[in-house]
Amino acid sequence: MFEAEEEGHVEAGHYDSVVYLRLWTGDLEGALQLATEKGELNDHLLSIAPMAGFEVWSRAVEAFVKQLCLQEQYLKAASHLLSVNKLYEAVDLLRSHKFYREAIALVKARLPADDPVLKELYTCWAAVLEKDGHFSAAAKCYLAAGANFDAAKVIARKNDISSLKAAASLARISGELALAQSLALRCAKDLAAALDWVGAQEVLSSQDNLMVHRLHLCVAELLAAMLADSQTLRFQPPVGESGSASRQHPGPSEGRVGAAVWGFTKVRKTLQRRSSSAGAEVCGESNAHRQHPPNTGPVVFIPPSDPLLC
Repeated sequence: MFEAEEEGHVEAGHYDSVVYLRLWTGDLEGALQLATEKGELNDHLLSIAPMAGFEVWSRAVEAFVKQLCLQEQYLKAASHLLSVNKLYEAVDLLRSHKFYREAIALVKARLPADDPVLKELYTCWAAVLEKDGHFSAAAKCYLAAGANFDAAKVIARKNDISSLKAAASLARISGELALAQSLALRCAKDLAAALDWVGAQEVLSSQDNLMVHRLHLCVAELLAAMLADSQTLRFQPPVGESGSASRQHPGPSEGRVGAAVWGFTKVRKTLQRRSSSAGAEVCGESNAHRQHPPNTGPVVFIPPSDPLLC
């Protein structure tokens, strides 16, 4: 009777009924094998699988994990891997499907703090976050992994003044002096473009090797102030100057620093023209002196009988 009923359920495709028929007849291993082949494993079958032995239960768990992955139930699959003491396999499963937070929590709960897999998880998660544009979160992951250099570079990718300042400080604290100086210069440049001279000096003051750039900032600040006071920027450049008629003085939108640079160029050209004119006048006077020597006194006539002419 059971065999006929089972054949009928198989022909109709009611495999769950076939599984329960085999359970009632005591064929637990056969029921688990059929459920594994047809993808009909469930929590109830897995709970009674140890009755057939440890090996049968382990195989049933591994088969159920594969079934859960096909159903995209990755967290539940990782939990069942833990039940058969496959911790690293569970971590790899979570990492491969980008469950980095859960994988890190699992590693911290089950493994020592100095386990290399924790650093790998943080590094992989940071790379994904950086690719997606989440620079702050990526920097935190790099810091947790001990990659301070990468953390500073990621923070600097935000390209705002506060982020550049933080990145420079982080690089300096971490001992990455070359990176710290480069980031400090970038931050000071942006602050100078915004005419925040005090802030630019504060950023550079944290780096002992950037003293010469502080001097450059002082000169630029003085030049900008002098040009603003003398109103040099009101003058329009000539149409034919430098072979281009399209050059105009910088507008307000370009910032006072760009205006100061243009004003400095204008003043330099004016001084060059004046020095050239002065030089031409000096040369003209010299030529005139050579053609008409100056009269230094009365001309003395010496008669031919003078003994000096003999």
